[in-house]
Amino acid sequence: MRAVVHVAFAIILCALVALPAAAQSTVINPRNLEFDPSADHAVLAPDGTPVVQRYDLQFFLLGATQPVITTNLGKPVPAADGKIRVDFSTLLTAWPLATGDYEARVAAIGASGSGQSAPSNQFSFQAIAAPPPCTFTLSATTQTFTSAAGSGSLTVTASATSCAWTASSGSAWVSVSPAGGTGTGAVSIVVAENTGAARSATLTIGGQAFVVTQAAAPPPCTIALSATSQAFTSAAGSGSVTVTASATGCGWTASSGSAWVSVSPASGTGTSSVNIVVAGNTGAARSATVTIGGQAFVVTQAAAPPPCTFTLSPTTQTFTSAASSGSVTVTASATSCGWTATTGATWLTLASTSGTGTATLNYALLHNSTTSARSGSIVVGGQTLAVTQNPPTKPAQPRGVRANSRNP
Repeated sequence: MRAVVHVAFAIILCALVALPAAAQSTVINPRNLEFDPSADHAVLAPDGTPVVQRYDLQFFLLGATQPVITTNLGKPVPAADGKIRVDFSTLLTAWPLATGDYEARVAAIGASGSGQSAPSNQFSFQAIAAPPPCTFTLSATTQTFTSAAGSGSLTVTASATSCAWTASSGSAWVSVSPAGGTGTGAVSIVVAENTGAARSATLTIGGQAFVVTQAAAPPPCTIALSATSQAFTSAAGSGSVTVTASATGCGWTASSGSAWVSVSPASGTGTSSVNIVVAGNTGAARSATVTIGGQAFVVTQAAAPPPCTFTLSPTTQTFTSAASSGSVTVTASATSCGWTATTGATWLTLASTSGTGTATLNYALLHNSTTSARSGSIVVGGQTLAVTQNPPTKPAQPRGVRANSRNP
């Protein structure tokens, strides 16, 4: 290969600072390397291959001819000022002994040979005590959850802020976050809902075991009703049924698919009562099914009764002019049929103005002092009793009366 052009370089601690080749200052525990690349750094051979393929960093005990450590630096890209700078501490697999003084050289390596730089400034290494091993403690070692989905947390305490840790779960129903951290930090734990038997899982956080347990799913809720049906008359009315749940936390709903039946409340938890209200029925008998807690409750309502009818006996009655009384029999089509009685005649007085079912209605007449008959009516249940009262009877005229003349 072509000759490698040598330019002095310096190895210094921490910062990259160019030092003259003649500088004899000794650096302790260096980490960084700075050198000028070979003049052939970017040159290609006739076959198209690079003349310089890599650089090797060589450490020599002062005065020795053979390196104690050789490290491949690769082929770094020069900086804007043309120099190559490398943190070689990340590349060494072994460090030089903490005894003696050292110098370093950089060799440019190619397919046809190599070229070596002049020695660097001197440096040495001091023994650095290894940091204590990282330890981690958890704020708790277990956590218990109910069967419902939930979350919790714990604190990871590290022995040093630089100590890194990881967190992982081997169970699909438990997740942890974050998956790792440095120094003291918090870890969140999330569990999915449990629909089966009780279960547990062991998480590994900072190398420590953390046990998560979750309660079994509660038994399925069952709902029972105190009755399965209720019958109502045709009139509007209300009733109730008791809902018994297998547990206080069991929820249920109540609904009616018929407009003439309503239920309340529409939902509840545990054991309670449901009120049922029916509207009045004006037609045929009917039924509806109410659903309460998934159970069927049948509501039946009787048909509306036939319309009430009334008949009067007698329907006409005639009285003399004297004050007197009378009665009329009211016959109803059903004992529940109610009726009212009215009269527009001031000389007729009713003993009662209302009644139910078949009954007798009494009334009274005042004396007729007029010279003509009078009529009035009594209306009972829509039926009419015609009442006539005659005028007083005139005295009969004397008959066969004649005047006789007698001579004194």
